[in-house]
Amino acid sequence: MTVAEQARAWTAEMVERARRFDAEHGGPPWLRELRAAGRERLAAHGLPLARDEAWTYTNVRPVLGGRFQAADGHDGGAGGWRPLAAAAQPLRSAVGDYPQHAFTAINQAFAGPGLVVTAAAGRSRFIEIVHRRRPRADGGTLYADAVRVELARGARATVVERWEPADRAGSALHVPAADLVIAPGAALRYYRLAADDPQAFGFGSLRAAVGSGAELDLVLIGGGMAIDRTEVTVALLDGGARARLGGAAVLSGAVHGAIHTCVQHRAPDCASDQLFKAVLLDGARSAFQGTIEVDRTAQGTDAFQLSKTLLLDPAARADARPQLRIGADQVRCTHGATSGPLAPEQLHYLRSRGIPPGRATAMLVRGFLDEVGRRIDVPEVGAHLQAQVDRGLAPLEAA
Repeated sequence: MTVAEQARAWTAEMVERARRFDAEHGGPPWLRELRAAGRERLAAHGLPLARDEAWTYTNVRPVLGGRFQAADGHDGGAGGWRPLAAAAQPLRSAVGDYPQHAFTAINQAFAGPGLVVTAAAGRSRFIEIVHRRRPRADGGTLYADAVRVELARGARATVVERWEPADRAGSALHVPAADLVIAPGAALRYYRLAADDPQAFGFGSLRAAVGSGAELDLVLIGGGMAIDRTEVTVALLDGGARARLGGAAVLSGAVHGAIHTCVQHRAPDCASDQLFKAVLLDGARSAFQGTIEVDRTAQGTDAFQLSKTLLLDPAARADARPQLRIGADQVRCTHGATSGPLAPEQLHYLRSRGIPPGRATAMLVRGFLDEVGRRIDVPEVGAHLQAQVDRGLAPLEAA
């Protein structure tokens, strides 16, 4: 059986499981219509393969070996939330639809409780969203988590989204989706900490609509999943809107981390800043595809984008494709990507002062990631990143 035939069979099986899921769980008419639309999209698109340009750097073939069913009553927890399924039908996001491929369709086809988190006008909140993972005993587990964060005018909020470790080993497919709606004058700091599970595949989507004078500060901390791909779409809708996107990951072994971003400047005098860093060891792979889109009316745009990857192993590989699509003429837009080993002169400097090679390498790696670390103002998130760095660098420091 060819890969294409395997993908078609896998997709057909998922569509049938989604149909049974809907029949068993029911829900309000709009939710069942949402699931039906997801099934239709899944059947129409199928799994993305390497011939799909947007998936050139992400090989989804390993997913075909898993048979995934929705988790047994997985849920999340956060102060002051209400189930998405109990809310009125969500408004269509100003950003538009999530990327049109199989994994966003699966999230839609298996739409469950979900969360809606709100911050009232003029209020300030700290919210932690914890997704509890409950693996199935009869095969791979599917987690189709959904979150919607809504900030009213002038509100301030810090949100941390993370996944608890599973209580037992087992393959898993994560397809989380998050909607961030930031009203004029509001400010949101949002941290997403990927699950740390070498038997899991993750394909997350996140979209944000940022109003006039509003601010979004988003930080993604990569995990140790076999595949960890996150797609971020941010729309700066009105003048003075600002977005800052950042991420860090230390990847080791047969894992693949990928970040895809699209920041849409739709109004004058908006600013965006993107900085993503990764460290690859023991044959790990990473990919970055970032796009800055500037509408022809978005004069005065100030946009920056940079991806930097350290390759600490000859077998490691980093792919990058930064892009600009500019329709206005009074803008300042810069982008770039770098990948390679540590500078020999930096290592020589430390070694000449009696520092062992492994420790010298670890010191430089920590300094490399510090620029992203300084964007984190929640101690628990900083500690999570530090623990990931410590685990990744332990073999080097022990050498």
